[in-house]
Amino acid sequence: MKAYVDIHDKRWNKYKIDFQKIVETVAGKQYPQGEVSIILTNDSEIHQINREYRGKDTPTNVLSFELGDDVLLGDVYVSLDTVLREAADANISVEDHAAHMVVHGTLHLMGYDHINDDDATVMENREIK
Repeated sequence: MKAYVDIHDKRWNKYKIDFQKIVETVAGKQYPQGEVSIILTNDSEIHQINREYRGKDTPTNVLSFELGDDVLLGDVYVSLDTVLREAADANISVEDHAAHMVVHGTLHLMGYDHINDDDATVMENREIK
């Protein structure tokens, strides 16, 4: 499993997060040759993407775009602004919350979802693991 990281907002450089380890832990056994792109961005960019592709006129913490391929799983966008707010509200580190967002986004690329309660329980249990 390979993680490609693209930093769109230089403020992310402050945080030392092992994205490679995160995606390997989440998907490496199921997709050993898989690749995930992680785009580290901000509220302005993710808001635009959320509006354009999901019809939601608001920023969000994470967006995933699945490619439906066993090698090129897809893209995970993470907004630093939202992660900063949510981490402060939950009294957790920015690094831990950003890691959780990448886990969440990667699980979406693997086909997990939280549309209904049963699916949400399965996905949440996998996130915890």
